Amino acid sequence: MRLLRTIVVVLLVVMVSVESHAGERGTVYGMLSDAGSGAALIAATIKVTDEGGVSRYLTTNSRGLYEINLEPGVHTLIYSYLGYETLKKEIEIKIGEAVNLDVGLYRADAMLAELVVETSTMQDTGQPGRMQVPVQYMNNTASLLHSDIFRSIQLMPGVLAASDFSSGLHIRGGSPDQTLILLDGATVYNPTHFYGFFSTFNPDVVDNVTLHKGAYPANYGGRMGSVVDVRNQQGSREGIGGGMSLGLLSSRAMVEGPYPGGTFLVAYRRSNLEPTLSVLRKTEESIPDSFHFYDLNASVSIHAGKNNRLNLTAYNSLDHLSFPISGVEQFNLDYGNQAAGLNWVHIYSNSLFSTFSLSASRYTNSPAFDFAHKLVHKDNTVADYSARADFEWIPGPRSRLLAGIGAGQVDFGLNEQADDRQTFASDIRNNYANAYLQARQRVFRSWEINAGVRGNWYSEGDYLRLEPRLSVDYNLTSSSRLRAAAGRYYQFASLITSESFSGFDIWLSTADLVPPSYSNQFSLGYSNVIRRNYEIQVEGYYRSMHDLFQLNPFAGSLTGRAYEELFYFEEGYAAGLEFFLTKHTGTLNGYVSYTLGATRKRNPEVNNNRYYPPKYDRLNDLSVVGNVNLSPNWKITSVFSYGSGQPYTRPLGRTVLSDEMEAAVLHPMVIGRVNAARLPAYHRLDLGISRTDKLFGQFDSELKLEVINVYSRRNVWFYHYRFSENPIIREEATMLPLIPSLTYSISF
Repeated sequence: MRLLRTIVVVLLVVMVSVESHAGERGTVYGMLSDAGSGAALIAATIKVTDEGGVSRYLTTNSRGLYEINLEPGVHTLIYSYLGYETLKKEIEIKIGEAVNLDVGLYRADAMLAELVVETSTMQDTGQPGRMQVPVQYMNNTASLLHSDIFRSIQLMPGVLAASDFSSGLHIRGGSPDQTLILLDGATVYNPTHFYGFFSTFNPDVVDNVTLHKGAYPANYGGRMGSVVDVRNQQGSREGIGGGMSLGLLSSRAMVEGPYPGGTFLVAYRRSNLEPTLSVLRKTEESIPDSFHFYDLNASVSIHAGKNNRLNLTAYNSLDHLSFPISGVEQFNLDYGNQAAGLNWVHIYSNSLFSTFSLSASRYTNSPAFDFAHKLVHKDNTVADYSARADFEWIPGPRSRLLAGIGAGQVDFGLNEQADDRQTFASDIRNNYANAYLQARQRVFRSWEINAGVRGNWYSEGDYLRLEPRLSVDYNLTSSSRLRAAAGRYYQFASLITSESFSGFDIWLSTADLVPPSYSNQFSLGYSNVIRRNYEIQVEGYYRSMHDLFQLNPFAGSLTGRAYEELFYFEEGYAAGLEFFLTKHTGTLNGYVSYTLGATRKRNPEVNNNRYYPPKYDRLNDLSVVGNVNLSPNWKITSVFSYGSGQPYTRPLGRTVLSDEMEAAVLHPMVIGRVNAARLPAYHRLDLGISRTDKLFGQFDSELKLEVINVYSRRNVWFYHYRFSENPIIREEATMLPLIPSLTYSISF
């Protein structure tokens, strides 16, 4: 820690010395926002060109703010953001002058192929492993499955999907619980809807998504892997507007607009899968008797003067499933998320502002199994309440300092009942606190250093952990750069999951004798923008994983056991190389994403403490996304995915044990090494064609036809075995067949 303190002190000294000559220049500062809603445009690009033709680039911060010191004279500023019209402004700067220049950009009506942008499609932010993903990008490059947020992220390098039936994120060798999911600052503990068609985030209201695949900065914490930070829209200031969509998979409706003093937005979505499931049930096995979900989003923004803005958000979702296992066995499941948050942004000056936040989040999961009228029922709840204060100081265009504190309480409850008799009960209440400091400094013209530290304290076990973070960015040329990052990350909760279907998820917490998990992460990357139309990114990563606490499947019944006796502890590592090639514009545009990676774990209970691959390990993962703009109204989208076969445990045989007294016959299975075999390779092609038009000459409309799994590849989900036959018969449980979908949407 002495080294880290030294780094921070040196950075502060450099910040002061670098900015000491700012008095000989002028300053331009302001906020870049959506002209309609007033929402901040995060990581938008500003190109500044002086009279001599020398260009400089900068990006807006997490609240859309920017500041730059300029030599006296005339300068041209070009503001650009994907999906928005580019704006050019010319300004004359005098010595010592400070000019406030707030800018609003209008959404572009043209197709993506007609846009001219000044940066990469993914809004490259200069930090390793980070992608700023505007929702317009998702709508234009991965429009299948209703522009789903997580399905789009799963097409990025380093991100895997467990199956067609789960939109859970496996990022750089991590399980889904190792990714922090935020919705307007509130933690979402299970952001998926059953069958994997949808994440819980309605694309009608999402404004921006920030993806940190690893080695993320100190202002985030609580997970040892990655971060997905989702920000919703805040409502339009230009008048009442909205839209609705009717489809075979889901239907949506949204309305937004201004009111005296601010804006509002309300959106509702419900699944329409019942008719589709009814048809599939006639030819397919493993189809639910009933299933539906809904989610509701609402937000209210209050504009309390130029320097204050309040935003209140709320979210609620619920999934219901009824699934027959056999003639006398039934599985029922209800699970859902609720979240609410209040954010107050205050601007003290052109270089200092704060954000004060209150948030509450709740997750409930209630699976019930009926085995020949013997009912087994579980209840898992997570309730998280937090408050935090974040400050950002921008003393000059080369420097940025972030600091923050937070505190809260999170409850983890798990109860199990069998025939109305309680067999296990656990309720762990954790009080927690955290603080962080993050300094960002550009040195000379080519180097940028980010150094930070985060401290976390949890009451159960009295755990205090410090997490140093460091990243370095070097500009090789005006269009290419090298990046490196390293850090330590702690996690105080663990998700017990099937790895294939998120509905069975159970959250458990650290406690006495159950220490937090942690990871050390390292990454090195290179990116190059070629002729502004092509971009290539290559990044390698390595992460170690320690003290991964999991329920011990060999522990037997939970009844009467102490909490710490339920677990075993694993360690492991993940390493990989990611490639990403993008073509931003043109009649044909899209990208190719490829990951070469490996994940390994070990613990004393499995494979004699030898390393083994978890189910989501894939050596090769490839995604190809292509868009063809046939005309201003017609567009074709295609998505092809390929992945190496996932690991599974192969049975070697069986034995027959007969109990003559009980007249029972048992068939214990003899298995080989855990996950030593592989399923067949996965591949799938999805196609979609859409037409945009004007309904009655006034309303924007879109008709979209989608075909999922065009050539009906029956990818294997898992194998199951029929012991009633001799020899045993192995049968395949397959994933999605060919599924067509038709959607019609209008907006006003």
